[in-house]
Parts: sequence; C-alpha cells; structure tokens
Amino acid sequence: MTVPAIFYLLLAIGVLISSLNFYLSFLRYPLWQARGGVLGDFKWASGFPFIGSLLILGCLLFVQLPTWVFITSAVAAILDTGGIHWLLFTLIKHRND
Repeated sequence: MTVPAIFYLLLAIGVLISSLNFYLSFLRYPLWQARGGVLGDFKWASGFPFIGSLLILGCLLFVQLPTWVFITSAVAAILDTGGIHWLLFTLIKHRND
C-alpha cells in the first residue's frame, strides 16, 4: 500500500515537534550548565503541547506505515513531553501536593 506524501510530511512535523519538546524539557538546561551557564541566567522555554503527539498519533492510526517508521514515530510520541500522557503522569504524580 502506498502512503500519500502528506502523511509523511505530517509525521515528520510531529516528530520534529515531539523532539523539540523533549529537548526543551530534558536536554536544554543540562547543555546550558555544561557550557558554564548558571540557573539565574537561564530562560525556561515551553514547547508545543499536544501538537506533536496528535500529528503522530493521527498518522499512526489512519495509515499503514513501514515498521521502522511506525516504531520511530511511536518512540518520538512517547518521548514527547508535551503529550497527553506526560500531562496525565504529572497530574497523578502531584495530586497529593
């Protein structure tokens, strides 16, 4: 089955946004510290909530993709810190605070 190019484009945008969210949440600050930055000078930035995961999920559910594309996209969606699963995890973790 041939997958229309628009689905690959949407999937690529979703993976890019998910990767950006992961970078902003977990990698940006340690890299800042490694370059000699201090916490007082660091500017926290927010990613794009839900957009990356929704694009990936939509493509994974509605199009039959090659296995390697499916696995890579699923991993990106899991690591997307702007996704619904991270929101639920955070709410459950902090419900007693």
